[in-house]
Amino acid sequence: VVFLEQNYRSSQRILDSAAAVIAKNDGQKTKKLWTQNEVGELVRVHCAHDEEDEARFVVKEIVQQLEKNKQLQRNDIVVLYRTNAQSRPIEEACLTANMPYRIVGGVKFYDRKEVKDVLAYLKFLSNPKDIMAFERMINMPTRGIGPKTRERVAQAAMEMFEGDLLKACLDATNNTDVDAVRSAAVRELGLRLDKLYKRIKEGKLYRVADVIDQVIRQFGFESYFRDGSEEGEDRFQNIRELLTVAGERESIEDFLEQVALVSDIDTMDESHQAITLMSVHAAKGLEFRQVYLVGLEEGIFPHARSLIEPKQLAEERRLCYVAMTRAKELLTVVHADTRTIYGESQMGMRSRFVEDVPRDFIEFSGGGADGVRLDVSMSQGEAWSDDFTENPFSKGDRVRHPSFGSGVVSDTDDDMVEIAFERGGSKTLSVNFAPLKKVS
Repeated sequence: VVFLEQNYRSSQRILDSAAAVIAKNDGQKTKKLWTQNEVGELVRVHCAHDEEDEARFVVKEIVQQLEKNKQLQRNDIVVLYRTNAQSRPIEEACLTANMPYRIVGGVKFYDRKEVKDVLAYLKFLSNPKDIMAFERMINMPTRGIGPKTRERVAQAAMEMFEGDLLKACLDATNNTDVDAVRSAAVRELGLRLDKLYKRIKEGKLYRVADVIDQVIRQFGFESYFRDGSEEGEDRFQNIRELLTVAGERESIEDFLEQVALVSDIDTMDESHQAITLMSVHAAKGLEFRQVYLVGLEEGIFPHARSLIEPKQLAEERRLCYVAMTRAKELLTVVHADTRTIYGESQMGMRSRFVEDVPRDFIEFSGGGADGVRLDVSMSQGEAWSDDFTENPFSKGDRVRHPSFGSGVVSDTDDDMVEIAFERGGSKTLSVNFAPLKKVS
């Protein structure tokens, strides 16, 4: 067995930090990575207040690094995240700071097809005469309505209802130009849209986030995307991230105007210098002078799905090793005290991967700047703590998990809870790691 232990990319400090993370995997062959490069700077770990603060911090740091080092270019810098939905606040912070960026191995948040599909429903509910929104949403998710049916309904709207496409949908079964099966599908869609439209107009459904949630639930987006594939789950989480964007807004028109402004600002020429945004998966084989690794919290990275499956957790650890070793000179890791993602807010617990790195390799900043993990009792030199919090859940409690959805606690044992999820079946989770939230 010949070990290839020399590394030609990263500083020794980055290599030692990454090696400390991967060493925790069972069965990992012991290697001592070394390089002829400089020892390098400490790994920087910053605690942000929330995901918006995280994004502002990263962009501000990049600006300062570019100003300090004239030899550094935007192409030398990458921001890495575990899931594609995390790109949204980073993108908006870049646009606010006029920082050119490109997304590699993915599509910009508001350009993602599934995001545009849900936004089309909001545009139509805001204006039932919006023909472009109508054409996009009438068969998404698929309901067997083709281009000819769409054209005939639009024509009926112009001839009979002054362009009101919602009224034309409700009248579809009276349209002799549309066959019975498709006209029934159009009318069914119209009835659901009309019910939602009236609730909005009557003020019974006023928060934009609630409207988006109803669109996702009533029009079959969840079952359409959650097909058991990782890509489908990723796309579903992207549309759930619209709930975070909506926040507490009460006007669909204001929300759509904000989205349009953010989308229209980005007219960057892809050939120009720009920082790179990408998922950790897409970063394999690449290298950058500076890496910003965001979202280092339990349930985010490592991903929530890995917290109940040792093999998946091992893969998460390998992914983290890949992310860290993309950096040649400077590695900055960021986590947040609280994070709103997929429309749900949760307390952030700093990732175990950060805890694996020896304290003398790290320079801390932000909240918990002394290196103490705020929600776990730890002294300055300690790594992962075995002191767990008391189990806050009882049998019968209703809870929510960002990936598995809603469920009921069926049993508890020390720090473990067994939960019967409505869409994920029964799972046993640790309350110290799983991002569970009690709901009434």
